[in-house]
Amino acid sequence: MGLVLAAAEPMEWTPEVRVFGHVVHDPGASTSLNAPFGGRLRASGTALVLGAELEAGRELFRLEPRWTPQELADLGARRASAAAERAAAEAELPALRLAVDRDRSLNAAEESVSRRELEESESRLRVAEARVEGARGLEAALAGTAREIPLVLPRGGTLVELRAHDGEEVEAGRELARVEDLRSLLVQLDLPLRGPALDGAARARVELDGSGESVPAVRVGPAPDPGSGSLAPALLFRVDPAAKPVLARPGQAVLAWLARSERPLRGVRLPESAVVRLAGRAFVYARSGAGGFTRTPVELDQPVPGGWFVTGTAPATELVVQGAQNLLSFELLGRQGAEEED
Repeated sequence: MGLVLAAAEPMEWTPEVRVFGHVVHDPGASTSLNAPFGGRLRASGTALVLGAELEAGRELFRLEPRWTPQELADLGARRASAAAERAAAEAELPALRLAVDRDRSLNAAEESVSRRELEESESRLRVAEARVEGARGLEAALAGTAREIPLVLPRGGTLVELRAHDGEEVEAGRELARVEDLRSLLVQLDLPLRGPALDGAARARVELDGSGESVPAVRVGPAPDPGSGSLAPALLFRVDPAAKPVLARPGQAVLAWLARSERPLRGVRLPESAVVRLAGRAFVYARSGAGGFTRTPVELDQPVPGGWFVTGTAPATELVVQGAQNLLSFELLGRQGAEEED
């Protein structure tokens, strides 16, 4: 009959449920560039293109502020204060430098000035020099602010929105551009209305590009907005950036598998060739004694690569992995013959 027998293959498997979802916007990976004041924009460097990768600190625009009389008066007062601070600190520097030189000479000669006193005088000199540099920088910045303000990105990423252009008049607080780190991928998975409870799932496998390859993801929490008109609950998962093979953008559909339990189940893998079907049910044949076989029903509700995962079958059980359909035909013919004799 061409029968081939093999011991049932033991395996551990975590039951999963297939669900659908999509990539969503990740607020934690998004950075917006806003206009600090009202004024006219001037483009910096080459033209910006959506999808371009921009580094942190990249200057996108220069803003020519549209100052009110009150703001101009405030800038003038702040520049005058910075100039006064710089002048006061510069006046202290000659005396502090002489004191440091004197203390160094006395300490090197006979140590009539202790090392601690020398370090204190050097510290006072460094503080005064820092005050001068800080005041100069503030004074220069305030002077430049009156003319143009460089607008730079605090974080790098992919340019996903561009809402302003060269020569445009903008108001204070206007969003000019937004970049996102697409390596930080957030997906929303919709749970089925019927079936096993999955709202406690902590891990998932996500297929992003239809290639059949999945990447791991961990749960972030429930989705704040499952979607307009949707009755099904939804969960948010973050894809491991080290394992993500492609860039995905918000709105892109994904396929995922949610684990139904944290601990794997123990059972055996049934190859597809060992399964026969009769009257809407599935069976396998196992050896029973010398030359005998027993047909046993199995539940095929947990597919795995190359077959099915089932529990309740001992790993040592010898299964008919080829020729099982011949056994079923022989069994049915024998039963038919016995019924005819009766």
